[in-house]
Amino acid sequence: MDEYSKAVELSPDDAFYRCRFAEALAESGVPDRAVEELRKACVLDPENHYFHFRLGQIFARQGRIVDAVGAFRRASELAPEDAYYHARLGSLYLQTLRPQEAVLAFQAALRASPDNPSYHCLIADAYVRLGADRIALHHYRNAGPLDDYDEAFVTQVRRLMPPPE
Repeated sequence: MDEYSKAVELSPDDAFYRCRFAEALAESGVPDRAVEELRKACVLDPENHYFHFRLGQIFARQGRIVDAVGAFRRASELAPEDAYYHARLGSLYLQTLRPQEAVLAFQAALRASPDNPSYHCLIADAYVRLGADRIALHHYRNAGPLDDYDEAFVTQVRRLMPPPE
């Protein structure tokens, strides 16, 4: 972390160094300072999707869901081909009981990665919340059996979702 701190001190306008310093801060348990550094990186390089994505991750870990949604939304706007950004955004929408917005985010994820079983499962969960059981069933079938990674990802998202009403 000291190396990145020194790099930022020597090159304060280098967004890459600020991002790396922020990542080191977050890993060291200093998330508020990490947010500060990532925000500076985003100002220095506002079109860098990765900086916005990392900011969203830190916000999500802090439970700052509204801020995380904004950061993931910006990352997915800047990198519409990145399915994972859309999926993370959709997951946050599911957590905040916004299934219609979750569907839109997962649709974007599936456009970028049409065979991803996790995304099919999660969009199906969103459709269940909307009462669209037939569409949900279609996506559950398209998901097929989940491998260990996909099952862990889907389980993690579902654990964070409030129970259906």
